[in-house]
Amino acid sequence: RDLCGSMLQRRLVHLVGTDSHSSRGKRSPALSKARELTAAIIGAEETEKIFLENPTCILRGELPEVLPPVSPPEKKPSFIERLFPFW
Repeated sequence: RDLCGSMLQRRLVHLVGTDSHSSRGKRSPALSKARELTAAIIGAEETEKIFLENPTCILRGELPEVLPPVSPPEKKPSFIERLFPFW
């Protein structure tokens, strides 16, 4: 989840889908929880794009409009890295 959240925040996710082949059973497509979690991280408007608008564009043979990625936050040095900066 941490990786997915980070990728969403950095605009590295352009669509969400499932590999399900049936609407019933253990592997039925249940994306509602993923949609809720995504909306909590990036908001409803961007969630709509990656769950509906972008996949629709691709199915039509069009390129979806995507925002440029956001750089990751600068990593703070660990305790050990502060103790031994030359290492």
